[in-house]
Amino acid sequence: MKQSSPNVATIALAGLMLLTLAAVFVLATNHKKAEPAPEGDEIVFKPEVVETDEGNATLMLAYDGSTLGSRAQGTEEIPLAITYNLDNIVEFNVQGFLKSTQRIDIGALDQGRDCWFNILHNVEYNVVGTFNSETCKFVLYIGMTPTSSKLLSTDCSFDPGLPINKLYMAPHADPVIFTSPLPSPNASAPEYSFSLADVALPSDVNCPAFGP
Repeated sequence: MKQSSPNVATIALAGLMLLTLAAVFVLATNHKKAEPAPEGDEIVFKPEVVETDEGNATLMLAYDGSTLGSRAQGTEEIPLAITYNLDNIVEFNVQGFLKSTQRIDIGALDQGRDCWFNILHNVEYNVVGTFNSETCKFVLYIGMTPTSSKLLSTDCSFDPGLPINKLYMAPHADPVIFTSPLPSPNASAPEYSFSLADVALPSDVNCPAFGP
C-alpha cells in the first residue's frame, strides 16, 4: 500500500508550534529572577579596648593587746588593689581582703587567782577606702570579723560570760589616713599600728611621698 506523505498544512502547523515553544523559552530565560550577587566578607567592628594600668599596695597591720586584760599579738599583710573610679578621675577606689586567724587569751579572776580562756578565731579582714591623686592621701576603713571561733583551753572554773565569738580584738571604725607609707599617726586604737609597703601607684599619678 502506498503511504501518504504529510501535506503542506501539517508541516506548517508543526513549524508554528516549534516557533511558539522557542519564543516561550526565550521569554522565560529573560525574566528569570536574578541571583543575588555574592556578598563580600562581613565587616565586624570591634570595640576599642583602652588598657589602663592600676595600682596596688600592702597594708601592714600589727596588734598587741597584752595591756587590755588579754593577751593577743600578731601581724598581717593585707594586699590592696588601687582601681580607677569612673565617676571621679581624682579619687581611686582601694580594696583589700585577707583570711587569717587570731589567737587571744582572755584573763579573769577565779577565787582569787588568775585564770585564762584561750580562744582561736578564724577571721576575715576587709579594707575599703580611697586614694586621692591630687592630695596624695589614702583614707582606709579596716574591718575584721570572726567567721568561726573555738575555745582551745581554759583553767577557769566558770564560763567566760560572753559567747566566745564576741571575744576578739579588732580595729575601731575610724578611718586610717596615710600621706606617706610610714605608720599612720591616727591609728584607730593604740593597740593597733598600720603602715603601707610596696606601694605602686598608676603610672599617671605623681606622688613623690610614695615613691616613683
